[in-house]
Amino acid sequence: MTFEEFLEIRDVKIKNKEHERIAKLFFLYFYSVTGDKRLLPDLIGQLISIDLSSVVTKTACLNGIYDGSIAPYEDVDLYIRFENDIRVFIYGKIPENNNVILRENEHVLFVLGGSLHGKINRDVRRYTYICNWTYNENRI
Repeated sequence: MTFEEFLEIRDVKIKNKEHERIAKLFFLYFYSVTGDKRLLPDLIGQLISIDLSSVVTKTACLNGIYDGSIAPYEDVDLYIRFENDIRVFIYGKIPENNNVILRENEHVLFVLGGSLHGKINRDVRRYTYICNWTYNENRI
């Protein structure tokens, strides 16, 4: 299935190129595409350094949140909630305002590089950065 076919079948609208890049990076891992419930939890668990091996995805939404949760920053590119209530908010860019304090079960993932093979930086505030460059904490 091509990305365009996926969008058409799922009736997904893409707001801009940053949203499209995030969606292209992760859509293959959705249960609705692969039929494998383990791929998304295992991938996200590795990226945010949390063991999600015993949980499955409860909600996965492109370009929005539909379960009443509030994103720490507007225009979330991809939102994932696991059955153990771990919530991951994925963005294709760093927001203009400073990092906010996240709730205990929340994680933010910034996908800033073009590949999962880029450098992965994690900080103690449950922020993870995938990038092809080293981020400057003073900038964030």
